[in-house]
Amino acid sequence: MSIILDTVDVYVDAISRLVTDLCKTDSADDQCVTGQRLLPYLLSINHSGHNGNISFDKNGDILGRYEIMNFRRLGGSSSATYEARAVGVWDTISETLDINDSQIIWSSPSSSSAAAGPPRSSCGRECAVGEVYHYIPTTCCWRCRRCGPSEIAVDNATRCQSCPQFYWPEPVNQTDCLPIIPTLISYTDAVVIVFAAFTVVGISSTLIVLVIYVRHNDARIIKATSRELSYMMLAGVVIQVRRSHVLQDQGVNLCSRFGAKVLRVEVNKMSSSRAG
Repeated sequence: MSIILDTVDVYVDAISRLVTDLCKTDSADDQCVTGQRLLPYLLSINHSGHNGNISFDKNGDILGRYEIMNFRRLGGSSSATYEARAVGVWDTISETLDINDSQIIWSSPSSSSAAAGPPRSSCGRECAVGEVYHYIPTTCCWRCRRCGPSEIAVDNATRCQSCPQFYWPEPVNQTDCLPIIPTLISYTDAVVIVFAAFTVVGISSTLIVLVIYVRHNDARIIKATSRELSYMMLAGVVIQVRRSHVLQDQGVNLCSRFGAKVLRVEVNKMSSSRAG
């Protein structure tokens, strides 16, 4: 009721000043009071009403104190009731907010208790390292998309770009590619020790077979196995066994197919002999 009374008082005051200023000759003239003439008088009013001082800004918004209400649900879901309770005041003249946070009850999916926190308002979380902003069409919101293991985030974290060959993303910010530095296995590693043990066993076994071949070089069974190809095959076995240590020492990609080719020649020779 007090709001209606304040509204009537504001219009009466504005019309009264308008008539006094512009309608002195004939107050009954229906062309004297118009909306266009009345608007400046309404905007310039400064009236003490039932709810406090009433005035307007240049946009026509009322200047004063706005009461902030908290619309809440009371009770359980079966017997729920609702109420609106004042929890604060916003003063548009001094631009100050006076609010009692403890009186605000936030809605919660599980309960209506005051322990529920305010809703989180966000268009998207901040993307972490190695992620790029993927903007949703027709909106200003985004989703975070992780780049691949060999990709970096470029163009202000909006696009993933693959690193060149033999390059890898730097681990801190993943915004630049660094050359891959080759690393060699140390002789103290367990894998190297196991390979060394197998190498010693393999070379020793090959040398024992080679000694037997040399001592019985003129035996018929040795001649029947193609001595020259057998010697070449034994040499190929030694090269293959030694290959692991060559890779360890020099870090080069050595691919020896010597023993495999000799074995192929031996198989082809035996097949030709049987066919003949």
